[in-house]
Amino acid sequence: MKKSILIFILFLFSIYSIISQNANNVYDLLMQKKYTEAEKLAKELLIEKPHDLVLLAQLDVALNAQKKYLESEKLHDEIIKIWNSYYKDDFIKKGSPIGESSWARIVTESNDYFIISCEYYMPEKLGEEEPTILNFYKFIVQSKKDKNKYRLFKLEMSNVIGEYYVLSEISNGGFSEIIPYGSKKPSIFKITNDLIEYLNN
Repeated sequence: MKKSILIFILFLFSIYSIISQNANNVYDLLMQKKYTEAEKLAKELLIEKPHDLVLLAQLDVALNAQKKYLESEKLHDEIIKIWNSYYKDDFIKKGSPIGESSWARIVTESNDYFIISCEYYMPEKLGEEEPTILNFYKFIVQSKKDKNKYRLFKLEMSNVIGEYYVLSEISNGGFSEIIPYGSKKPSIFKITNDLIEYLNN
């Protein structure tokens, strides 16, 4: 992976505080694609800091990189629980800052792009009136050829008629529906794979 995307991933991991040397060590292992070692170290560090969102996110990335999806989903539930108990109130008091609204779960790539798949701690709500539009996941896509070129995709759910899920690309001009999913919410893993296929075509 290129240096630019690695710096960006580090930023995602260090949202809540200045990243510790221990977390940096896990980060270094992730960037070297030593996912087993990263998983082991993150778990050891979490014994002393069980509510550290940076370490939890790093562990999630390490598990998903090894395709340990069942363990990742258990960790996901724990992360949501911890966030609700220790971070949610402060997040709302600060006005729900976008930079603290999600965590990186999957780091992967297509032929021409790096992809970071993120999940919102609580769905991002657009507007206060019906019909409701909620965003559950966001996918940050960076061009391998132009490090300054980014694209943003989100899984949206609207209830104009019934619950309807669609992956949309967000831009200055609005949004474009990319992949419809109907009434069943897809997993972040499925959407990531679908997005890779879409970007490769």
